[in-house]
Formats: sequence, C-alpha cells, structure tokens
Amino acid sequence: MSGVKQQTLTRALNMLNALGATYAVIEEDGTKHGTLEVAEPKKRSSKYKHGELSAYAYSHVANMNVGDIEEVPFGKYTGEEVRSAAVSWACYHWGNGTVTTATNKDKKVVEVFRIA
Repeated sequence: MSGVKQQTLTRALNMLNALGATYAVIEEDGTKHGTLEVAEPKKRSSKYKHGELSAYAYSHVANMNVGDIEEVPFGKYTGEEVRSAAVSWACYHWGNGTVTTATNKDKKVVEVFRIA
C-alpha cells in the first residue's frame, strides 16, 4: 500500500476507534482491521451452466410476434424454471408486461402469450 493510502487508512482507523465504533475494514491484500465479524459471501451454485436456461427460452420464444402463443416444453427443467426463463428473456428483449404465461402441468409445457 502506498504511503498516502496507509496514512489515510491509519487516520480512518484512529477516528473509528475514537468514536468507539465496531467496524471491519479489509485491505486489498486481505488484512483485516476491527472487531466486527464479516461473513464470507456465499457462492450461489446453479444446477445449470450460465445462460443455459436463457438459451432454452430464446430457442422457443425469440421469433414470437404480438398475438402469438408458444408452448415451451419443460424438457429437463421444471415448469417454474422454464416459465421464469421465458418471462425473463421476454422482459429483457421486449420490455416488462409483454408476455403472460400459464403452466400446463398435464402437457408439461409453459404457454407463453405475447401481448405487446
């Protein structure tokens, strides 16, 4: 750490100590100052590769026009995963409120209706 950064950090730590604050300051190299316990960020694990569900939704809904209804099969996914991916893709590309969906568990499809 450069001299000016070290001076600034020392000054900040002195102020926090003078205030009686509980804090945690972690430097770039991982050095921790203070007594506040900080939990390690949890890594979110996914069952699928990055972008896999979005690509699946894209393959079924990308060419829809207003008024079209598309049945997206569950495939290896759950109905909620397919519905969520289709709505997410549509909202990102066409805007919020552009599709409505219904899950047909008997046919194992998500019905996507493009309304705007």
